[in-house]
Amino acid sequence: MSYNNGIVVESYPMNGGNGTYSYTKNSYLQEIISESLVDSFNLPVYFASPKEMKEIIERNGNFSIERMETTNPLSKLSVQLGAQPCTIHLRAGLEGIISKHFGNKIIDELFDRFTRKTEEHSYMLNASYSSGTQLFIVLTRK
Repeated sequence: MSYNNGIVVESYPMNGGNGTYSYTKNSYLQEIISESLVDSFNLPVYFASPKEMKEIIERNGNFSIERMETTNPLSKLSVQLGAQPCTIHLRAGLEGIISKHFGNKIIDELFDRFTRKTEEHSYMLNASYSSGTQLFIVLTRK
């Protein structure tokens, strides 16, 4: 537990979703952003499985799949992924969406907190790269 302006604040582990241990619950409890802003935020990100991608491409009908495989972008690197590079990549992709919804004032603090949490739980970050994490697809137009 920590204190924020004399208020006891419990910090939860980093976790997606809306559960007790979610990013949004953690931020709301620490009075960084309002509950109504959290409730109205929608980040429509979905990572399709190879099977789902195959079905989508076949349903589209304009392409045939020449090759599809999962690849590991770090397989040729001898170093583990660190908190700072992870944060930089996420910030590059999400800063615009987040700042448009929540405002620019929280951005630096948000990504600083994300970096610290990622450092605390880096074992989970590196464990997630033990198998293929990118879907490589070669298509030809029909």
